[in-house]
Amino acid sequence: MRGLEALEPRRLLAFTTPVISEFLATNTNGLKDEDGDKEDWVEIHNPTASSVNLGGYFLTDDAANLKKWSFPAVTLPSHGYLVVFASGKNRRVVGKPLHSNFQLDGGGDYVALVKPDGMTNLSQFSPQFPPQSPDVSCGTPIANGHTAGDHTRIH
Repeated sequence: MRGLEALEPRRLLAFTTPVISEFLATNTNGLKDEDGDKEDWVEIHNPTASSVNLGGYFLTDDAANLKKWSFPAVTLPSHGYLVVFASGKNRRVVGKPLHSNFQLDGGGDYVALVKPDGMTNLSQFSPQFPPQSPDVSCGTPIANGHTAGDHTRIH
């Protein structure tokens, strides 16, 4: 019988740009959008000390199309969070809930936040995230002592 192997050390990541902090690809009983629909969602976090205007940034579920959905000129405050519903409804009105033009595949998918240059991934789950369980989100620990899901979301 083999002995137990030690796990590699884990470290919280310190980010200097907006990142995907959490996503839910199989929403059956969770967060509802303004239509009352339980849509999948992607959460963006700004870990910096300054507000960031996300106008021109992109979200995508396609590594071959990094410019799939562009953010409107919405400002994400310092240390703030923003939920974008991955609903396929394609809503981009500042001050209202945002909806991408794609949906996530709970069977496993790619999701990335892309810089305004349309070529540089700031944050991604690739080559694709594994199959998801209903109502279980995936996220990234952040350095300020919080973990994904431990915060207040803004729209």
